[in-house]
Amino acid sequence: MHHSELTARLFREEALTLIGSRPLDSITELSQSNLLVFSHGCYYRNRLEKWLHEEGIYPRRILEFGTVEAIIGCVKAGMGMAIMIEAILKKQDPGLVRIPLPDKYATVPTYFITKKIAKRRQRSMNSPRSSGPGAETRLNESAPLRNRIF
Repeated sequence: MHHSELTARLFREEALTLIGSRPLDSITELSQSNLLVFSHGCYYRNRLEKWLHEEGIYPRRILEFGTVEAIIGCVKAGMGMAIMIEAILKKQDPGLVRIPLPDKYATVPTYFITKKIAKRRQRSMNSPRSSGPGAETRLNESAPLRNRIF
């Protein structure tokens, strides 16, 4: 991510895994399975679909859900396979079958994105007398009482 007004800091690398209710003998079995995913635009879904397309695997159907709980519940019920963050699965039923992804797709970075602060403003924010926007009014002793903040 490159933008002149933004800063990105890596928060952590998330481990991804494919989950199902039963083990697979071969990854090609996914072509007879449903994929249980979030809607278009989900980064994890995009990674899974890219990997499957590279392998020439096209699932029977793609079913979209709005919550992690719905996806996991449907996987447990045997409705299909899903991609999920390992950290979420640690709190779930150990009966879920985890199928590792290739290294190229096994992790995703999570970033904190913040707006860069101009150096002049950053210096004034570090000043002991300043407390953000409107500080001039608060520090102006000649301001009428109704404009002062105590």
